[in-house]
Amino acid sequence: MAESFTLYKLIILYMLNKVDFPLTTSQISEFILDKGYTTYFKLQESLSELAASSLILPETTHNRTLYHLTENGAETIL
Repeated sequence: MAESFTLYKLIILYMLNKVDFPLTTSQISEFILDKGYTTYFKLQESLSELAASSLILPETTHNRTLYHLTENGAETIL
């Protein structure tokens, strides 16, 4: 079970590393959930754990959350 959460976190970090702009919760969810990788709740838990570990930085603006990759997050996936 822990391995699957690690995989979801790595997917999120990889996605954020590949773009030059922050991604919304909706954009991340659409990719991961449409592919059937996991459930909405496991995805939300993965996002929360990444934020708590300072690997991503959530920014709430206009009723949506944007996720930025931190320096630590970028180093994690190198």
